[in-house]
Amino acid sequence: SDWLNRGNPICAAGLSASRAAIEAYRQPVLESLGRLASGLGASVWDPLPVLCPTERCESVRKQGPLYFDGDHLSADGNRLLLPSFASFIAALPEADRPIWAMFFYAGLRVGEVQALQWQDVDLTAPEIHVRRNWDAVAGEITPKYAASTRTVPVPTVVRDYLKAHKPRAARPADRVFARPDGTPFWPQTLTTRARRVWAKCKPPLEPISPHDARHAYAAMMLTAGTEMYALSEYMGHK
Repeated sequence: SDWLNRGNPICAAGLSASRAAIEAYRQPVLESLGRLASGLGASVWDPLPVLCPTERCESVRKQGPLYFDGDHLSADGNRLLLPSFASFIAALPEADRPIWAMFFYAGLRVGEVQALQWQDVDLTAPEIHVRRNWDAVAGEITPKYAASTRTVPVPTVVRDYLKAHKPRAARPADRVFARPDGTPFWPQTLTTRARRVWAKCKPPLEPISPHDARHAYAAMMLTAGTEMYALSEYMGHK
């Protein structure tokens, strides 16, 4: 869609390519990512099956171009991938969906979600104010770095999850995601439940961790054209 890229030699053959050629071209990168993921206990989410479901990969679909330029997906491309992201959340127990939405669509850390209070949530804007963190030993703590205290704009899908969750939230509790006794949810229990559900999906969904989901948020924001400095602020990087 970017006219500046029209003169790129890679576009000389047209706006499509064989899937086999793309698979061969990216294989070394996928192998490297696989080794990194294995060492970190993470997983690699592959968007190619969604972007190219046939033997011929098209850069333009009926709804419009899939790519903004050589490095970024277009808005149409991101909309095409959204159901793949959403499928991870939709398969979960209803009570867990808004928690995972915080990782996928807001890029919050586990401790930040555990410590989140309703006074930190603005459903009108909509945005989330990150003011505290949760430590398994010390309990509620002040964010370690100044950059971690921040305001994160969130999409309407997060607002909708939170609106639906609020009437069901544990009482009495100021925390958004609390157990009946008012203490935060256990991340290990949350992840175990998710893995069991995803394994039963047809086809099974590759299990991911909250940290993986946070990285998926970063990738989605970058491909949507978010500037790196803005994304760094949203994610609380120092």
